[in-house]
Amino acid sequence: MAKPTIIIVGAEKGGVGKTTATRVLLHFLRSVGVANRAFDTEHPKGSLARFYPAEIVDLTDSDDQIKVFDTVSDQIVTVIDIRAGLLSAMLKTLSVIGFLDPAKFNIIVLHVLGNTKDSLSEVPEIAERLRGVRYITVANRTSETKYEFPPGVEIDIPHLNTKTAETVDAANAAYHDFLANPPVLVPTPSLVLRGYLGTWLDGIMAQIAAAKIP
Repeated sequence: MAKPTIIIVGAEKGGVGKTTATRVLLHFLRSVGVANRAFDTEHPKGSLARFYPAEIVDLTDSDDQIKVFDTVSDQIVTVIDIRAGLLSAMLKTLSVIGFLDPAKFNIIVLHVLGNTKDSLSEVPEIAERLRGVRYITVANRTSETKYEFPPGVEIDIPHLNTKTAETVDAANAAYHDFLANPPVLVPTPSLVLRGYLGTWLDGIMAQIAAAKIP
């Protein structure tokens, strides 16, 4: 029998580009025709919801946990963008309510690592909580600083041209809307910046496909 797929994107540290990783993942799912829904746990204002029609929820509240997890389905992938500092607590909650059971649910955790040693220090604890669950480390190069991530990272998000990143963020648009021709929601985006974004996304899409997500 098919199992519901839940993809959790998170990190304990802030500023590692977690929402960027979620946006890239959603772009990939859309590009390969996988039905999905997204939840933004940066309650109450939201972060992901600036770019996608994600529902903002407070996963420390049992009512919102019910809203998310009681409605999972094997027909649509559930993507959850976990706010900074909540990843370990959320994994503990999932264990308590039985959602880390690989026999019942296809759980994939994308652990986003920024280019700092503090970020890497999270890996042993998070990995320990996820024995038997698909655990993928994601290196997100949030700056041009050359930083050596440890071996085993499955997805390596390169630094995006700064002007491109700033322009896309300011547009509050999904990547596919920024790239669309004619543009959707974005008044005449630069062909140069669209070129940078498209090439950057293509490289990451190939890595996500190779990692067999979902």
